[in-house]
Order: sequence, then C-alpha cells, then structure tokens
Amino acid sequence: MKNKKKAILMSILVSAGLLACGKINDSIDNKDEIVDEHAVIEVVDSNGTSLEELNCRVEEIENKEMDFEYIEEYGYIKENTSLFDLNGDVIGSVEKGNKIYVIATNNVISVIELQDGTRGFINNNKYSYSYVESESITNEYTYGYAIYDDGAKVYDTYGVEIGKIEQYEPVKIIDSNDTQSFVETRNGIKGLMYNSMINKLPDDFIDVDISDQLVTVYNDNEKVLEADVVTGVPGHDTDLGYQEILGKDYDRYLDGPTWHVHVDYFFYFNYGEGFHDASWRNEFGGNIYKTGGSHGCVNMEHPDVEKMDEVIEVGTKVLVHK
Repeated sequence: MKNKKKAILMSILVSAGLLACGKINDSIDNKDEIVDEHAVIEVVDSNGTSLEELNCRVEEIENKEMDFEYIEEYGYIKENTSLFDLNGDVIGSVEKGNKIYVIATNNVISVIELQDGTRGFINNNKYSYSYVESESITNEYTYGYAIYDDGAKVYDTYGVEIGKIEQYEPVKIIDSNDTQSFVETRNGIKGLMYNSMINKLPDDFIDVDISDQLVTVYNDNEKVLEADVVTGVPGHDTDLGYQEILGKDYDRYLDGPTWHVHVDYFFYFNYGEGFHDASWRNEFGGNIYKTGGSHGCVNMEHPDVEKMDEVIEVGTKVLVHK
C-alpha cells in the first residue's frame, strides 16, 4: 500500500517538476508546459538538498501518504504565508494578493508555482481559486468607485465577503469580465466585486481624499501629481461625489461673508467649490481641516496648483471621498 501511494505522489510531484533534476524557466502563464511530465526544475530545501536527492530517500518519502490530484488553476493568496519544501522547511514567502498557479492539491496542502517560477507547498486555507484569468477577461488596468450609499462588498471566489468599500471610495480594477471585476482596495484587499456596484473612472481624473487630505492627479492611470491639501472644515465640508472641472480661472478674487482674497488659480468643480492656491496658509495636510479648514474649497500650495494647471483641463473628472 505504501509503495502504491508513494508511486502516486512521485508521479504527481515529478510531473509538477518538484522531484526532477535540472531547471525550467517556464513562466506562470505557460500552463501546458508546467504539467508536462518532462518538465524539470531545481528546488532546494533549507539545508541545500535538492528534491531530486530527496526522491532517493525512500524512508523519508514513504511517510508522505498524500493523494494529490491535478488542479491546474490560477488563484490568489488570501494572507501572507510561507512556502515549504517536501521536508516542511520554509523555502520562501508569498504576500497577500499574489497570483499563483495551483498544480496539484489534496485536502490539506497544494503544490503551487509562483510568478517567478518557484515551486513548493502551501496550506490550502491560505489561497482561493480565481477564475478571473478566463478568456473573457479584458486585462484592463483602471480605477473605479462605489456607487451606492451603502458602499460595495469585496468577495473571494467562494462568495465569502472579505472586505468592503464606502460610497465614492476608489478601487484599482485589475481584471474584469461581463459581471465581475478583480479589484484591489486601498487597504490592500484583493477580491471580486460586482460590476453593477462600481463605476469605472476614466484614465484621466483627480482624486480628493478627505481622510488623508491628499489630492492625486492621474493621467493615463499614472500619478502625475500628489499634494497635501486643506479641505472644508466640518459644517462647510467639501462635497463628496463624482464631478468634473467646470472651468479654470486665473488672477481673481474669492468673496464671501467674511473674506475677500486673491488667488492666482481657481479650478471649480461644484460651482461654489474648487481647487485654488492659498497664500495665507503656511501648512497643508494632516488634521488642519478639522478646525481650520476652508469653506468647502480645496486649498493647495502654489507650486502644486500651478502643476495641476498643466495636467488637467475643463471636463477632467473629480472624485471626492473619505
């Protein structure tokens, strides 16, 4: 019986490349060759012993009575975890959210391959399968935000809730199909969201983060400006929502019940609210807005709003969120 189980294990691990000699440079996307019985890869344990040598130690392998089956599916890591060799020694680590290729599995552990070609074992409760690598995926890379008042939930591929974002909170959209998107939240959670719960942002937009008091401008989904700001004081909060730059004014005065101030730049997005320089301020960012904020406008340092003038235009979308 032991010899039969050993043969099963040997067959799977050799086919997976974990008990063969030499080295293979297959990428994680080259699925057909990964499970080819002729595929070979050098994997070493923490003592520097190759798994080919371990293959010869019958007395060590006979106790590994594990009935594996081929899976050949992509997945993603749910939490930071270690990668082990056949002896149970740590040979590496895998970070949360990383894509893996699951070669074979039993009811406890799986044989996987990482993006860099490293192969080893991880516990099954450390990853979930993801079908977002199917042929229907667009492989786009963009951003989106939650539409509804109660936000949007993030799920693993078993339909278990693993996170949530609030209304207008942005997410990075890594992949998507007709019904769902594979996303990454601001706090690093990766999972699936229903497309009906999020709106996709254009490649060029302005992100106003009230909680972090930070403005970020994206061109072609790449950051071109990041600046500390001061937004509206509580009671005169900068309005949350999805809007756009309605106009760009220069060298003008802003008037209110108790103020008459000059600004060089004023880019308004909500008729009464806009981005502008604030020469009367010495500090920006932090918690200033909680007691010394504006009346709704987004105050910026002069060099930052000057740079903003170069990278935005009338019609550029503006996302304001907590």
